[in-house]
Amino acid sequence: MTKRYIFSIANNGHDREDWVHFSNRSKIMAAEKWGAEYILHTDVLGLVKAHLKSKSGYFEKFEMLRMCDGDVFFTDTDVVISANCPNPFETLANDCLHASWESEVLVKSRYYEELWPQTLARYLSLNNNFWPTVDGTDCPVFFNSGVLYIPDNVRRVILANLDSIQNFIDRQRDNGFLQFADQEIFNVFANKFSEQGLFGLSRLGSEWNVQVSLEWKALRGKYFWERFRKFRYWRNQAYWCSDARLSEEAYCIHYTGKSRGQLIPEWQAVHEPRWEMK
Repeated sequence: MTKRYIFSIANNGHDREDWVHFSNRSKIMAAEKWGAEYILHTDVLGLVKAHLKSKSGYFEKFEMLRMCDGDVFFTDTDVVISANCPNPFETLANDCLHASWESEVLVKSRYYEELWPQTLARYLSLNNNFWPTVDGTDCPVFFNSGVLYIPDNVRRVILANLDSIQNFIDRQRDNGFLQFADQEIFNVFANKFSEQGLFGLSRLGSEWNVQVSLEWKALRGKYFWERFRKFRYWRNQAYWCSDARLSEEAYCIHYTGKSRGQLIPEWQAVHEPRWEMK
């Protein structure tokens, strides 16, 4: 049987954060339930070539694949795996990269309709002025990299192309394109390899990556209407409400940014009791 890995990366000292401790506990339990090995790596950047380290801190999601000789279920350190989460190693196809299509839900917000032109411009700069968009909008189609299922077949394709990924990052940095992150680079190559027929892309349902955000508590904007648009956006995202993230249908709950502190009481009140019942 192909080896199974649950993997998280805690560079920048995140492994010492309390919310990481509780996130880890869910992954330890999931690994035992699914017959997988759980790895929390705190120095993946130590594997990155020295010249790249000075130009990019965003190569680690590729480097982790060197360390796993099998199927990989990757979750960020601010993700809790629910006790109700089905086994990805047995329920998801082994010929596709699996991730949630973030713009599928975010496009529903008028605020993101107004924000996307900036994001799209950055994506176009990374991909020779072409990027697929959601029908009828200027919102780029992209996958959230906080929860990924990477079967061994897909892992091998990415490993075989690491040099081209490294060269791409180098060129972007040398050309002054500094405003990109690991998620954007991952999307560039996920789309590229899919278009080349090297592997498929499969959209996970939103229940696999339920976003929790309290960013609206610290919204900024010079003018009132800028702050109001942002508040309206965060308020209207239904899948960020407590009913969504604490429901039986929420498989992986992603506490982003300022919401990470919320992970701790919700682990103790909701997630841990459900795991203990399994």
